[in-house]
Amino acid sequence: MPSTRSTYHSRLYRDFKGIAPAAYHDLIRFFEEKETEIRRLDPDEAFEMTVVYTEALYEAEAFRKFLLMADEVIETSMRQSIHRLEGRDVYFQMLYQKAYAYYRLLEYAKAEYILRQLLQIDPDHAGVASLLRRNLYRCKPRYVDHARAGSVLLFFLAALVIGVEVLLV
Repeated sequence: MPSTRSTYHSRLYRDFKGIAPAAYHDLIRFFEEKETEIRRLDPDEAFEMTVVYTEALYEAEAFRKFLLMADEVIETSMRQSIHRLEGRDVYFQMLYQKAYAYYRLLEYAKAEYILRQLLQIDPDHAGVASLLRRNLYRCKPRYVDHARAGSVLLFFLAALVIGVEVLLV
């Protein structure tokens, strides 16, 4: 963002910022109703509103919508070299939330890929390492599912043999 930022903000921006930060559904509703108008605002205001909307989607656990918007925020952040917004690393935070969204949607391979990239960026981030461990624990190899299916089959086969043995004796 430019360092010589204007102190004037549009009415739409002020109305959006007037909504309580924890009122996620209100933020989502406002943004979706006024999206075309928001896109025509000053790029800095539009980006900030898009970030807040995307975070509201994440907090409201609307992960499919969040994933669509997160890509847009990450791309804009990279294209316009916006690394920090209100003291937060937007790029890193969006990638972490994107990995968590994939984790919650049971798309473990995508979550693992993003988490490994995040560990290369910041190897000391405890949250990333913790989520990667949980993700790897949940991500079972194919043979585990086949072994479970085989175990169930053998259990039913044993029950059948016992049932036949009881009837014949």
